[in-house]
Amino acid sequence: MNRITNLIDKSITLIIGIFYTFTIFTIGTFFPNQYVIKYPIFEYETEVEFLDGLQTCITYHNLTIPESRRIPNSMMVSQAILETGWGSSRLSDEANNLYGIKAFDETKPHVHALENKKVMYRSFEHKCESVGEYIRLLNNHSAYKEFRDLRDTMITMNMPLDSRQLIKTLDKYSETPDYAERVIRIIDKVENMHK
Repeated sequence: MNRITNLIDKSITLIIGIFYTFTIFTIGTFFPNQYVIKYPIFEYETEVEFLDGLQTCITYHNLTIPESRRIPNSMMVSQAILETGWGSSRLSDEANNLYGIKAFDETKPHVHALENKKVMYRSFEHKCESVGEYIRLLNNHSAYKEFRDLRDTMITMNMPLDSRQLIKTLDKYSETPDYAERVIRIIDKVENMHK
C-alpha cells in the first residue's frame, strides 16, 4: 500500500511538473517579458567603443538571418558612422536611429528633423533595433532591388561581397549625390584602423 501511495505521489508530481513547464513555455513564447533584455548592451564613449557596440549588434542580427541575406559588415558600419557621426548625432541619441531611417506614420514613434518639421525619422527603443530595421529594408524594400541582385550575383559566383560596389547600388538611400563616395571613404578609414 505504501508503494502505491508513493507511486501515485510521484506521478502527480510529474504531471504537475509537466503542466507547469508547458504553461511557462507557452506564456514565455506567446507573451514574452518585455523587461528581459532583448538586445546586447550598446554603450560607448569613444569611436572604438562605438564600433565594438555596432559590431555586436550586427553579429546579433546575423545569427538570426541566412547568410545570403546578410549585409557586408564594412558597409553597415560605414553607413552608421556617416549617418550618426560616430554615434554622436541627435538622431542617434534621441531616437536610437543609426541609419537615418525615415518615418511615414505619425502614430509610430518618431522624431522630427530640426530643419524641416515635415521630415520624420523612426525612433527605436534600442540602437540594435535600428540595425535590424536597416537589414530588413535592404532585404525587402523595392528601392534596393539592385543591391540584392548584385549581392546574389556575387554569392552565386562565389565572390566575396564587395562593399564598395554594393554601396553604389543604394542611390535611393540618400539624397546626397556623393553618398556612395562618402561611405567608401569611411570604409577605407575603418579598414585602415584595423591594420
